[in-house]
Amino acid sequence: SVVDISPDNLLSPVYFSSLEEIKEEQITVTVKKDKKTVAEQTFTLTALPFDVWSGYEGDNEQLACFVRPRLADCFKLQADVETQLKKWNAKAELGGYVGNDKNAIRHIVAAVYAAIRKLGITQTPANIAKPVSTSTVAKLLSAKEASSLELSLFVCSLLESLGLHPVLV
Repeated sequence: SVVDISPDNLLSPVYFSSLEEIKEEQITVTVKKDKKTVAEQTFTLTALPFDVWSGYEGDNEQLACFVRPRLADCFKLQADVETQLKKWNAKAELGGYVGNDKNAIRHIVAAVYAAIRKLGITQTPANIAKPVSTSTVAKLLSAKEASSLELSLFVCSLLESLGLHPVLV
């Protein structure tokens, strides 16, 4: 048997990458045999913009996609982390898990916390049961406000930029 698939009128990747708001879209699948319609089904899907996570009812593993350690803002904060470590006279190298000193990692994480706390970011509410914006670090830093989800992603991004491997739970 032969199956011929003709994806007529499908939404393009350009459409999905240019979305700026959450949209409900309908996709219709039609099965034809000898040019006669045998079955037809319409599905509704939620199209999400680039910086929106589907919420905990969606795929939780996708949340890791929003940890972005290579952003310039993470590298800017590394200097603040280094300054804080020097103030504390902590002997910790910013380059991942160097040596077997657990206290060095604790100092780095504490310095990250101190650097972020100095930014004066206030918490905004977020309902993670539904799709939620993860915002960008630039927006977070300029607005000085973030949800607990956005702040968690920012902390993970900064830790990962320092060579550590955080886990989102």
